[in-house]
Amino acid sequence: MAGDLVSSGRLRKRTKAEVVEMLGPPDVCYGGSTIAYRVDNGYRIIAPCYSEVDILFEKQSDIVSNASLGRKAIPEYFPRDPPRN
Repeated sequence: MAGDLVSSGRLRKRTKAEVVEMLGPPDVCYGGSTIAYRVDNGYRIIAPCYSEVDILFEKQSDIVSNASLGRKAIPEYFPRDPPRN
């Protein structure tokens, strides 16, 4: 799903407001010109695996200049069962 979103061109020439309307609020904002969405890949190793879709906007026009697929991430923290007494 994340790869399809980036490769399909659906984000090209859209404003930040249009992207947020289509995808919802971003998971991460990197300054004013880049936002990112974490996408659950639908499988688990130890915990859910995610890809990140990074979307860069032109500063003057606020239109998408680039969308890329970030690295796949596994959360660093895994909840553990409490110790048994």
